[in-house]
Amino acid sequence: MIRYRVLPEVWKDVERASDFILERDPDAVNIVSRFYEAVEVTAEAIADFPLGYTRHSHYRQETEGLRRRFLKGFKRYTVYYRVAEDGIPELVRILHSARDHGKLFMRGKKDD
Repeated sequence: MIRYRVLPEVWKDVERASDFILERDPDAVNIVSRFYEAVEVTAEAIADFPLGYTRHSHYRQETEGLRRRFLKGFKRYTVYYRVAEDGIPELVRILHSARDHGKLFMRGKKDD
């Protein structure tokens, strides 16, 4: 049974975060590995209690129904997700706190 879904943009966010970590410290492969593990652990926690985390006060229609929680072990990263009609949580984005989250959720905007 599927416990959660990960939308493609999440993997782009994870890749960007990994690249950033490795640019700052090329020997930080262990941190990147922990980051990937944290995504899985956090997704499992969300799947266990999909309605148990903070509702996101939305900037616009695209963010309506989103919830959020911090990425386990990486408190500067927020995991945004929504609970689909079938009750399965869908991870939507994983964003660093320094980024403009409102702008990144605007339809059609690129964040690179």
